[in-house]
Amino acid sequence: GEEYSYKDLSSGQKLIVAIAFQLSLLLESGKEGFVIADEGFSNLDIENIKLILELFKNLPFQLLCVVHRLEDIVDGVYIIDLGE
Repeated sequence: GEEYSYKDLSSGQKLIVAIAFQLSLLLESGKEGFVIADEGFSNLDIENIKLILELFKNLPFQLLCVVHRLEDIVDGVYIIDLGE
């Protein structure tokens, strides 16, 4: 029952809203393809990173992103490990 404005959101929450908005615009225009995410994912906690990865599994997009801290890999997600 609480109402929040955009400025009340954390940086991670703002990122999720931005991702959802951009994906909805792409879907609305019938786009599909490859999405590259930069270091912005560092603002997300592990659970929210998993939510984003799960979201992309059901969309006509492939996601390339850098994730530094993810132990349990979501099914259907393929990891390129460049070593430490």
